[in-house]
Amino acid sequence: MTTKKLINQCKNYNQIVNYHYTSDDFITDSIINTYRNQIFSENPKIEKIKLLDFIILEYLNNINFKHFVKNYYLDETLNYFDNNDLKLVELYDKFKLKEAMNISNTKWI
Repeated sequence: MTTKKLINQCKNYNQIVNYHYTSDDFITDSIINTYRNQIFSENPKIEKIKLLDFIILEYLNNINFKHFVKNYYLDETLNYFDNNDLKLVELYDKFKLKEAMNISNTKWI
């Protein structure tokens, strides 16, 4: 698949690569660069890129998820440049699980 066709498959490509962030936001920079690297790699995997497309847009638009990701990297003192794509999927799954567990029960009168 050509790069152009691949980019057309990624609905959020323009929003992601044109996202404005501060120069000291290394985590966001790393995430966006990981996304670009996946798309422009020699053997891009469309399912993986589509999943990243969705998760990264969620990261950029959902402040709670963004804080969750940043806190993870800051707490773990891990190198966020290594296997960033795999870690994002794992963090998204953990975030959704945590979010589901935090749903409070309400009483209806």
